[in-house]
Amino acid sequence: NKGSITSKTSNNEPITKETNIVNVYYYPETDPRKEVSEENITDLYLHNKEYTYSIDKAVLAYDEEVYYESYVFEDVLEDVLEVPSSIIIKNEAGIVVTDWFDVKTEGQRITATLKEPKKSIFYGHTYTYEITTKVKKDADLSKYKQGTQYIIPNEATFIVDNNVRFKTNKREVYILFLK
Repeated sequence: NKGSITSKTSNNEPITKETNIVNVYYYPETDPRKEVSEENITDLYLHNKEYTYSIDKAVLAYDEEVYYESYVFEDVLEDVLEVPSSIIIKNEAGIVVTDWFDVKTEGQRITATLKEPKKSIFYGHTYTYEITTKVKKDADLSKYKQGTQYIIPNEATFIVDNNVRFKTNKREVYILFLK
């Protein structure tokens, strides 16, 4: 996009100057997709069985001028779930790239902050964020009880340039009540 500015000299004569060319980029983004390894579980609570949330997020191949300033994955687990000490992040080829991120856990909140968002190698790939968890021993699941099962929800977000830019679909784990 290019424009011009017109002003007048001290003699009241018009002067027109063209502005620099400004490129306007629009990239349609896709929302991340969250899946869970076990959706309907009869023995999860009773036997403390682990399950894994997998979040897939495609990162478009942007031009360098529009690379992110910051990129953060965030997931807050329900308080009845154990928070893992780490998560695994892989690209579409299955190569583990977790070391590209600063992974932290604070309470039930897990974050993975991309260390170098200006590196081109990050762009144009799909990443899978894997969080393995289980119900805490002796957890009070009463607020999750619906009929003959417990339903534990989960949703993750991606914060890009300090704004929540993407939210995953909400996934629920259904635990059948066998008592």
